[in-house]
Amino acid sequence: RPNLDRLLDARAREWPDRRFLVWVPFEGEAKTWTYRQFARDAARLAGGLAKRGIGPGDRVLLHFENCPETLLVRFALARLGAVCVATNAMAAGPEIKHYAESSGAVAAITQASFVDTVASHARGVRFVVAAGGYGADSLDALYAEPAAASLAKDTDTAAIMFTTGTTGKPKGVVWTHANVLWGRRYSAQVYGHRHDDVSLISLPLFHVVGLCWSFLPVLWAGGTA
Repeated sequence: RPNLDRLLDARAREWPDRRFLVWVPFEGEAKTWTYRQFARDAARLAGGLAKRGIGPGDRVLLHFENCPETLLVRFALARLGAVCVATNAMAAGPEIKHYAESSGAVAAITQASFVDTVASHARGVRFVVAAGGYGADSLDALYAEPAAASLAKDTDTAAIMFTTGTTGKPKGVVWTHANVLWGRRYSAQVYGHRHDDVSLISLPLFHVVGLCWSFLPVLWAGGTA
């Protein structure tokens, strides 16, 4: 049955050497992943997360600004059948506490600039890993032997996204693999994505519009983000 991990693996087999993701930071050099390279790195991160005890159904908080790591970890979690809880990168500490506690997150992955805030407010998680950090709790240290392909069903939970909390505390919205896959296919068809398109992704990837309506349609069409 279809899931997010199987979609990425299928694209990596179909178009292994096609550019999938081009990251152009404000500082430093640009970096490119082909479909094969991206799938391999996601599988290796999944292997490292599995060694840290993350498995099917586990909720993992992802607290990032837009960057390749937030996408790689999302697909790593999908490979394990775990649940990605992507949170607003502008959230304050008490909001992070709410995200972590209400979702039942067992771990948190963030960037170096947020690690102290996440660690001090998501107190119930087993560990916090930081991209750009050092030592055993750095994201680089998670890369390991690739994990086996996911057995997640399309009805299993793939992600929890939070509302903006305009009239109260943000509410967690559950997305199954089927929900996510429908969103990327529908959007690709509506927007007319083609395999030779290059799409600029500027919207936040923790939000449904940035992820499901902007990034994932590129994956469906076999284009470049």
